[in-house]
Amino acid sequence: MIFPAVGVPGRFAEQCENLLCRLVAASGAEPVFFGASTLGEAGAKLLAQDGLRAVMVVRRPSADLVQAILASGKPFFVALEPPRACVAALMADHGAGLLEAVRATASAGSTILPLMQAPGALVLQADESSLEAIATAIAGHYRLDVPQQTIADIAASVA
Repeated sequence: MIFPAVGVPGRFAEQCENLLCRLVAASGAEPVFFGASTLGEAGAKLLAQDGLRAVMVVRRPSADLVQAILASGKPFFVALEPPRACVAALMADHGAGLLEAVRATASAGSTILPLMQAPGALVLQADESSLEAIATAIAGHYRLDVPQQTIADIAASVA
C-alpha cells in the first residue's frame, strides 16, 4: 500500500511524515520512504522498490500526480504551516537562499490547494494539536492498527 503524505516544505510536514512512517512500521512492515513531484517520478521510484508499503512525500505535485492521488481514493494528509515558518525552515535546515525558499513555499502552497478540499484529505495544521493527537488522527485516517500507547510513544519520540 502507498501512503501519500502532502505538505508545504517545513518542519511540521517533516514531523507528520516521520509520524506516518513510524506508525506504518508499528502496524506491520517497515515502509519505503521516497519523495515525488510527478506521476512518472512516483512510478519509477515504486518500480525500483521491493517493499509492499511506501510513504510517498509530496511537496510540489504536478497536475498529473494531483489527479492520480485524487483518483486513487486512498487517504492522504496535507500538512500546513505558516509560510514564514516554511521559509525559515528551508533556509535553516536545508541551506536554501531566501529567494529559493520563498519560491518553494509559494509553489508548494499553490499546487497542493486542490488536494485540501478532497474527500480523502486529512488537513493538519501546525500548532493546532499535540503531536499525540496528530499521530492518533493520522493512524485513524490511514486505518493503521496501532495501539494508543504505541502511538503516544511514537509521538513522544518525534517531539
